[in-house]
Amino acid sequence: MRIVVVGAGIAGLGFAWWARRSGFDVTLVDSARRFEARGHYVALKAAGVEVVREMGLEEACRRRQASFDSTHIMRADGRPLRTLATDESDANLGGYILFRRSELHEALYDAVTTDTPVRFGTKLTSVEHEGDEVIAGLSDGSSIRADLIVGADGIHSDVRRLTFGEGFTHRLGGHYVGMTLDYKHGLATDADDAYFGVGQMAALMPTDATRVSAILYIGDAFGQVPSGDELIPFLRSVYADFAQPVRDVLDRLTPESYLFSDDIAQVRMPHIVSNRVALIGDAAHSPTFMSGMGSALALQDARCLAGSLANKDVTVALASYEGTMQPIAREYATSARQLAPFVLHRSRFRAALRNTVTRFTPSGMLDQGIRNFYHAEEPADLVPGDR
Repeated sequence: MRIVVVGAGIAGLGFAWWARRSGFDVTLVDSARRFEARGHYVALKAAGVEVVREMGLEEACRRRQASFDSTHIMRADGRPLRTLATDESDANLGGYILFRRSELHEALYDAVTTDTPVRFGTKLTSVEHEGDEVIAGLSDGSSIRADLIVGADGIHSDVRRLTFGEGFTHRLGGHYVGMTLDYKHGLATDADDAYFGVGQMAALMPTDATRVSAILYIGDAFGQVPSGDELIPFLRSVYADFAQPVRDVLDRLTPESYLFSDDIAQVRMPHIVSNRVALIGDAAHSPTFMSGMGSALALQDARCLAGSLANKDVTVALASYEGTMQPIAREYATSARQLAPFVLHRSRFRAALRNTVTRFTPSGMLDQGIRNFYHAEEPADLVPGDR
C-alpha cells in the first residue's frame, strides 16, 4: 500500500511508525524547511502513554521528561490551593509524562526516520481521485499516486481545506501564548507552578536554574490579543496582579523573544475520511490542549488508522477508523469545553467555585474526577480484533 502522509508532527510520525511496521510504502512530506524540535510543554497521559509503551518508546520519552516532583496549583496572587505529586498522577492515570512537545516530537522523529525520510519544504497543493488511487500534487511540482493520503498537518490543515473545505474551526473564547526564557529565575526546579486568575491562567516550568518556560491562557474578555510590538505590553497589563514570579517572566521578555501564540480553538467535523483521504490528530479533531489529551489523541489516531489498514480493505478500514476515533475525540473535546468557562471566562463566581473545588475536594474524589476528565478509566481498544 502506498501512502502519502502530509505533516511530520506527532500524528504524522506516529502513523508512519505503525504504517512502516505493517510494510506499507510511506512518503512523509512537511512544509517546514528542516526538522526543528519546538513546542511548549505537554503532559502525555493515559491512552497516550499506552500507545508509546506499545511502540517501545516509553523509556525514550521518560528519559526526556521534566524532573518535577509535583505541581503547585495557586491563586493568581500565589496563595496555594493544592499540590499534586507527579508519581501519584502517573499511577492514577496509568501513565503521566510531562515534557515539551519538542521532546516527544524528537523521540518519534528518531524512531521513524531511520527508514522513512521526510521531504521537508514540501506542501500539498492539490488532491485528485482516479478510481482507487489518489494523486497528491506537491509544491515542488511533483505528484505522487497513492492508495491513501493521510492529513496530519495540524489545526490549519491544507489537506482538510482541499478535501473538506472551510468552517470546521471553533474558538473556545480565548488565546494562548507560550515562551521559554533563559535567566537566573530563582525558582525551585523540583515543581511546576500553575496560577489561576479570573479569566486568565499562567503556568511556569523552571527546568533548571537558568531556564523557565511559561504558558498563558487569556480569555476574550481582555480584548483582542495583539501581535508584534504590542503583545509584550499587553501581557504585562493582563498579568499585572499575578504573583511576582509570573511578572518576572514577563518583565524579561524582549522584542527578540520567541513567543508562540494562537487562538484556543477546536476542530469539529462530522466526518474525518473522504474517499481515499483520512485526517488524523489536530487536522481531524483538535480538542485543544485544554482537554489535556491532544498529543494522546494524535497517537491514538495514528495507531487506530494504521492498525485498521493492516487488517482490512481500505474502504472498510477507513470506516472502522472513523467509527472508533470520532467518539473518543468527542469525549476529549467535551472535557475541554466544560473546563474552558472556569479558566477563560471573566466570572468571579466561576473562579471562586473552581478554587474551592480544587482546594477542598477529598483526594479520592479528586483522583476519580481527574480520571474521568482524561477518560483514563479503561484504555480504548483502538483496533478491535487485531490483538
